[in-house]
Amino acid sequence: MKIRKFKESDAESVCEIIKRCDKEIASKDYPKKIIDWWASKTTPERILKNSKIRQCFVAIFGKNLVGYVSLDNNEIKKLFVDTDYHKQGIGKKLFQEIEKFAIKKKIPKLIVESSIHAEKFYEKCGFKKVETKNCEYDNTKFKLILMENEIK
Repeated sequence: MKIRKFKESDAESVCEIIKRCDKEIASKDYPKKIIDWWASKTTPERILKNSKIRQCFVAIFGKNLVGYVSLDNNEIKKLFVDTDYHKQGIGKKLFQEIEKFAIKKKIPKLIVESSIHAEKFYEKCGFKKVETKNCEYDNTKFKLILMENEIK
């Protein structure tokens, strides 16, 4: 498995991974309306647009793209691993790549708005819970967990 910079040709695969994770995992903690809303905002075009203003990396296993992470200033915006490859250390390696970048750029703290499911993963990466955010979309309430990690 290797980590490399995101390429334009990765956008479709990244989009599929994010939508699959939301459908198979996040749907256990969030209403269908929220999952559908997230899916509507997850397009290859949007991923490409964001990749021009964020630091983005992908995980490659064999010939397959199996994970993605993006950083906007000091905020992790996306960190997803294909559900077929969970619990294999890929998410941790993606986070470590972002952490190396943060150290190089002297970013003192990383933040993330974590899903309920991902909170434990981020804790294992050294993040601490700051607050639970009560969010709402189209009269549907949901929670995200704001977390931070002081870079050493």
